[in-house]
Amino acid sequence: MNELRYKRTSKILRAIIEHSPIGISVRDAKGTLLIVNKAWMKIWGKTKEEVRNERDYNKKELKMDERDSYLGKHLEAVQRVYIEGGKYFIPELKIPNPPSGAAEWISHNLYAIKDSDGKVEKVVVLTQDLTERIKVRENLSETKEYYQTMIKDLPIGIFRTSLDEEGKMLSANHEMLKMFGVSSLGDINEITVRGLYVDIQRRQKLLDTIKEKKEIMNFEAELKKQDGLPFVALITARESVDPETGKGCLEGIVQDITAKRKTEKEIQRIENLESLGILAGGIAHDFNNILTGIQGSISIVLEQTGDKRILDNLYRAERSASEAAQLTKQLLTFSRGGTPVKKIIGIKALIIDTADFILSGSSVSIKYDIPDEIMNINADRGQIAQVIQNLIINAKQAMPDGGKINIKAENVLLNIGEMKGLKQGEYVRITVNDTGSGVPQGDISRIFDPYFTTKEEGSGLGLATSHSIITRHSGTITVSNHPEGGAEFIVTLPASSETERKTEEKEMKISRGSGRVLIMDDDVVVRDVLNVMLEQTGYQSVQSCDGEEAIILYKDALEAGRPFDCVVMDLTIPGGMGGVEAIQHLKKIDPNVIAIVASGYSNDDALSNYEDYGFSGRLEKPFRLKTLAETVRTVISARQKKEGK
Repeated sequence: MNELRYKRTSKILRAIIEHSPIGISVRDAKGTLLIVNKAWMKIWGKTKEEVRNERDYNKKELKMDERDSYLGKHLEAVQRVYIEGGKYFIPELKIPNPPSGAAEWISHNLYAIKDSDGKVEKVVVLTQDLTERIKVRENLSETKEYYQTMIKDLPIGIFRTSLDEEGKMLSANHEMLKMFGVSSLGDINEITVRGLYVDIQRRQKLLDTIKEKKEIMNFEAELKKQDGLPFVALITARESVDPETGKGCLEGIVQDITAKRKTEKEIQRIENLESLGILAGGIAHDFNNILTGIQGSISIVLEQTGDKRILDNLYRAERSASEAAQLTKQLLTFSRGGTPVKKIIGIKALIIDTADFILSGSSVSIKYDIPDEIMNINADRGQIAQVIQNLIINAKQAMPDGGKINIKAENVLLNIGEMKGLKQGEYVRITVNDTGSGVPQGDISRIFDPYFTTKEEGSGLGLATSHSIITRHSGTITVSNHPEGGAEFIVTLPASSETERKTEEKEMKISRGSGRVLIMDDDVVVRDVLNVMLEQTGYQSVQSCDGEEAIILYKDALEAGRPFDCVVMDLTIPGGMGGVEAIQHLKKIDPNVIAIVASGYSNDDALSNYEDYGFSGRLEKPFRLKTLAETVRTVISARQKKEGK
């Protein structure tokens, strides 16, 4: 009976050992391998043949060899178990160069079995494969380290604060410290969140929303750095639990969106300028048509009368019309489209002549610092003179009781990215500063907006116009307050190494001529005035209201043997064919057609580069009788000379 029970017990024990997931091995006191299970063979990557060979290798004495070197610092402790008995546990042990499929990390649990004499008879070793567990732990550690590094280096502030009204800072990443100008986490722990808000009510609003909804998204508030400098922040936060204290807390992110808001305002300002530019351009065009009728009519009467009293009044009216024309030019300058009529000009003479003229008889003095070697610029003389004029007038108005204006010009070489919006190359920098009271800090961002002015006598167009002109010349204009007081404007324009061509100005007399001229303009008043102006200078004229009618009249005249010597064409015909399209049709009918483009859009590219569009001359509305007569005579003479007449 006892023998049968023993056999059954032995069978159960063998089954337990064989199917145990833990590697089980038994050795004698000398270290000879006696028993192993399948789990042990898998852990060590042993085959049945290798196990059989190791069992057959009977050790004569306990001696650890190179195969036991994996025990490392545990070697002596393991030997004591074999010699003295007892237990020894190795929680983690790395196996160097394990066979393929074998364990890389194990745990060893050794305990000795003694005989009746108290001597160590056998040593049982329980070995567990820790490879997967260690790998998971290492992966978790790497992941934790990765996320900690990522959070640390994220370009947004990450925080955890207490939920009370004051808001104690519990933790923060590096960007959060940087955002508030704090040197270390220890320093920020001494700061209360309440003290970071410019408006305390915004902090309370955030807390009330958190209490109600448990979270808040994209909450905008004005915060301040440790030095008091404010910035616009976007906060997203939620209610959570602090893992260290177990108490409720607030955790979330903060983004500095000051630059973004500034960019959005700049985009909005540009869009407003573009919208206003469209309106201004349309108004200026229509106004220039009216002025053409007025100024043209005055020019006609001036040539017809000799009465001094009438002449004086007419001259005054003509000057007023010219001033009105200058206003439309300012409107057109920042309207959409248009290219400056550029020539190589010397900036020194232009600055001095313009400034001296504006300040003549004024109580404001001026000092120039412009070297003779200052480079030329490729620019529209009239527009750049207008910019100088606007800056001088602005400075003069800032010093009603007198003062001083300093104008400096210098050559500068800019590298890539040195100035926003400017390419690498040579530039001329013009600095204009005054001794006035300067620009209020809140007005600096609006100083170039159209119609923005702080002066009773100001129109609000001067600086907006200047900004548009300089931008179209691929330059920049900025404003700031000078350290010694007063406003300081800096204009930077591309320089040119070309030489300015000097031209002699002669008094223009009315040029008479002969020939047939076709007038194309949608405005009946303009057509009638042009008709009288042309007839008064010796020409015959025929009128048309748009491009379609002009083409028919031109073709009929050509076929009848009475061709037109010149066509004066309006650039823009609302709802009809304008000059640019009409000239292309006329060139198909007559490749030698002579046409002059006329427009109230003085900055239109077709007016600036008229020859590229097929025109022989240009007229900028409004224009005088002398200008019309000279332009028509010049283009007809050029054609006659070319044809040998």
